[in-house]
Amino acid sequence: MKDVISSVDNYLYSSCKVPIVFVKSPSMALLSDLFGRMEHETLALCHSDDMSASLVTKSYKLYFNIDISSCDSSTSLGIFELLLSMVPADHRMHVDRLVEQCRLPCVIGYGEGKMKFKPKIIFEYSGSLLTTLLNTISSFLIMLYVFRFREYESRADAIRIIKDSLYNCGWKCSLEIVDRFEKVQFLKCSPARSVTGRVVSCLNLGVLVRAYGQKTFDLPGRGDLSVRISKFMRAWTMGLRFAGNHVITDMLRAKHVPQGPAAYNSNAIERLEDGVGDYISSYSLCERYDLSLYELEELVSLWNSADIGYTMECSASNKILMLDYGLSNSSA
Repeated sequence: MKDVISSVDNYLYSSCKVPIVFVKSPSMALLSDLFGRMEHETLALCHSDDMSASLVTKSYKLYFNIDISSCDSSTSLGIFELLLSMVPADHRMHVDRLVEQCRLPCVIGYGEGKMKFKPKIIFEYSGSLLTTLLNTISSFLIMLYVFRFREYESRADAIRIIKDSLYNCGWKCSLEIVDRFEKVQFLKCSPARSVTGRVVSCLNLGVLVRAYGQKTFDLPGRGDLSVRISKFMRAWTMGLRFAGNHVITDMLRAKHVPQGPAAYNSNAIERLEDGVGDYISSYSLCERYDLSLYELEELVSLWNSADIGYTMECSASNKILMLDYGLSNSSA
């Protein structure tokens, strides 16, 4: 399937005047390079139903994020046909079988009362192995339509045309026009600026805030809860090698990764080799979330002092969760 995606990537990239890049995996080094390009040139990034783009002209810069809503149910017959027309011969048999699964009846219920519904056309069932391929083709088509005009008279004109394009493109899409470069979001990562001024990729802080801390029954093993939590958080923190280096990851590493017993999931941790060496400026983190340095420092202080059973809430955590997930602390 990876080779099939590569073929789709090569075909679609060469078919558009505006560079549209299919990002095969969230490599932080690759994302840093792509974000660096987005700052100064027109570029679109796609992976499944996740899209981000820049429109850079001599007179203005425009950055926006796009997401396909209910992407499974909005995949039409034409997307399947386009996929089949692009599959290389070596993979045709496998893709044909996956497409045939999408022709099977939908079974609802069990026993004598169950019902079967046979789709009239190919239907993308939730969980299909074709989802990433189908969504990526949809994303490319959306971007081709959005960028069907290479130049726009003004920033306001560009926004109007982009909104009209998404309204008429055939998919239900959400559009976010961002007011600064740091608010671009792609694959749960955003551009940030290092202390040397270089643009690098940074894992959204909302991912860290939301994932931090576990309930008792989520922890592996038996025995003393504090010991299990200590081991689990050490492993979790060591897995943040790809998240970027900044004041929050510094604090987490100092808090949870002292010399001690072996962590859980150590094999998985060893595979996370794609770290980011550049140190991210605290000012850049604040730019994305509209934070003051005081709010960021308060978050770091509260987080550092958090212990078992502690609930952390402050203005910074609320702003971070709201931007990255549309959540408040109480609902996270």
